[in-house]
Amino acid sequence: MNAAIVDTDIVSMLFKGDTRVLACRPHITGRLLGISFMTLAELDRWSLERNWGHGRKLELAQHLTRYTVLPASRELCAKWAEVAFAARRKGRPIQTADAWIAASALHYQVPLITKQSRRLLVGGRLGLALCVDRSRETPLTSVGASRRSMLTGGRRPVELPGHPQTPQIRQYTGQS
Repeated sequence: MNAAIVDTDIVSMLFKGDTRVLACRPHITGRLLGISFMTLAELDRWSLERNWGHGRKLELAQHLTRYTVLPASRELCAKWAEVAFAARRKGRPIQTADAWIAASALHYQVPLITKQSRRLLVGGRLGLALCVDRSRETPLTSVGASRRSMLTGGRRPVELPGHPQTPQIRQYTGQS
């Protein structure tokens, strides 16, 4: 299965039609995409902070049907603790939300698609597809499915579960 977890920044840019996300299209097109429960919470908070009306919230809800929301579990909590502890031990503490999203990718053994380079701190064990803003003259970096042996020890990634309150995950085609 060609699946990945999409970070909040990428989901937001896709929703807004932000052209900076164009560099990420090769990393997301044709993949089964999931988002962490934490991404969903961040997007809900953003809609409150920005005082979105009912119509805009409905547009976001429709956009989110493209992704499977991955729920929390006891195993994911343990992985979050590992990520947060490892980052702190390396002297590079990670934000709580970022640790949840990185832990989700580790737990489900799939690449994380993000524009957040701070996720590299767990990159030794995590297949990342980083989409970096080219206007900052930072080259696009892609590490992911081609590094499956590093990511999973040669094992096939686990299947992303459907969540009872969201539609089943669909392949991203780049179409709205």
